[in-house]
Amino acid sequence: MYPTNQHLHPVAGFSGGKKVYATQEAFAVLRELRIAATQKQNFWATTVIRGVDSLTSGPMKKNVFINPKQIRGSDENFTVFFPGASMQVARNSRDEYCVVSVQTSAEVDNLEEYEKLYKAGNLPGLYNAIKERGSWTTTPKPTATPQAKELVAIADRTYKRPEIAAKEASQNIGSAPEVTSADLKSTTGFNLHYTPSDPRLGGLQRYLRAKTTATAKDASFKQSAQVLAQTMYNSRGTEGVRWVSEYGGSAVMVEALKMVADWGGTLNNHYLFLQYPTSSQTDIARQADRVGLNYGRELGKSGVFNYRPMDQAALAVYRSRSNSTSNKEIKGLKAALDVAKPVGATAGAVGALTGLAALAGVGIGTAAVSPALVAIGGTIAKAAGALGLAKQSTELLGRRAHHAIQRSL
Repeated sequence: MYPTNQHLHPVAGFSGGKKVYATQEAFAVLRELRIAATQKQNFWATTVIRGVDSLTSGPMKKNVFINPKQIRGSDENFTVFFPGASMQVARNSRDEYCVVSVQTSAEVDNLEEYEKLYKAGNLPGLYNAIKERGSWTTTPKPTATPQAKELVAIADRTYKRPEIAAKEASQNIGSAPEVTSADLKSTTGFNLHYTPSDPRLGGLQRYLRAKTTATAKDASFKQSAQVLAQTMYNSRGTEGVRWVSEYGGSAVMVEALKMVADWGGTLNNHYLFLQYPTSSQTDIARQADRVGLNYGRELGKSGVFNYRPMDQAALAVYRSRSNSTSNKEIKGLKAALDVAKPVGATAGAVGALTGLAALAGVGIGTAAVSPALVAIGGTIAKAAGALGLAKQSTELLGRRAHHAIQRSL
C-alpha cells in the first residue's frame, strides 16, 4: 500500500510528469546511487537512476512487473526491475508514485556477485565470446566499453545460455557486410550482447498482462535494452564500433537506440547492420538517424520468414526523403529502384520456398526440417554454387533449414 504515515522525500517528476517520492529507507539508497552515478560514473548506478527518473511517465513500461493480487482499487504495488536493482513501488489515487524499497546489493554494491549472476545466464548484458577447441565460451564484461572498430553482435532473444547465443549468432552474422571471418575467429573473441529467453521474472507477470489480457514479451527485454543503450552511450567517443543484430536482437536494438537518442548521445562514426531483423527496418533507420549511426544502402538482410515488403517499401521512401549521412545519396533512380524492389523480391522468394517445400512434401510451417528437403535443397544449392548463389538459395528456407542444408554440402 502507498505509505501515508511517514515522511516522504521527493525524488523525480517535480519539473514535469508524474511525481515520484521515496521512503526514508529508499531515499538513502537512491541518494548514494546518485552520488555514484554523477561523481564516479558508476555504470549500474547510472542505469538505476535513469530508471527511477523514467517513472515520471508512469508504470506502463516493459520493465515493470506487478502481482495481480496487489491491485486494490486505485492503489497498486509494483516490483520494478532495472539492470542493477529491483524496487518496490506504490501508486496512490492521485497518480503519484513512491519508491518503498530498493534492493541493490548483488548488482550495484558487489560487482563480483553480479558477475556470478551473469555467468548463470540469468541477466542480460555484454559478454566476450570466443571459440576454443571447437566450443564457444563466454565471459561477462559488465562495465566494459567496445574498443575502436570492434564488433558487437546483438543476439536473438531465444537462447537459454550465452554460449548457445554465441554459437548461433556467429553463424547467422557471418555473411553480414560489417563482419569479417577474422572477427569470429579472433583469438580475443567478439562482443556479444545477450538477452535471456526466460519469459517471466521472479514469478511476477508483466504489468500489461496483469491489467489487461495483452500478451507480454519476455521479461528481460527492457532490462536488456537499457544495458545495451548504456553500452552504446558509453562508447560514443570510440571510433568505428560495428553493431550487428541477428533476428530478435533487432527489437532490443531499436529500443536501445531510442534511449540513446533521448539521452542526447551520438554515434557518428559507428556502423549498423541488421541480419534477418524481426523489427521494422524503417523504425530502426529513423532511430539510427537520430543518433547519427551510419548504415549502408542495404540496412538489413531478410529471409522469407521475416521479409516485410511493405516495410521495405516504407524504408525506401523514408530514405529517399531523409537527409541524414546514410541517406544523402539515396535519391532519384536509386530511390525509385529501392521502392520497386520489394515487390519482385517477395514474389521470387515465396515462389522458390513454396516450390522447394512442395517437392520435399512438407509444409512451410513444419517445425522439423525434412531429410528430403535437406537433400533437394542441397542439390539446388550445389547447382547454384556455380553462380555463387548457394548460400542465398538455402537462406530462403529460413534459419533451421539453411543450417541443415549447409551442413550436408
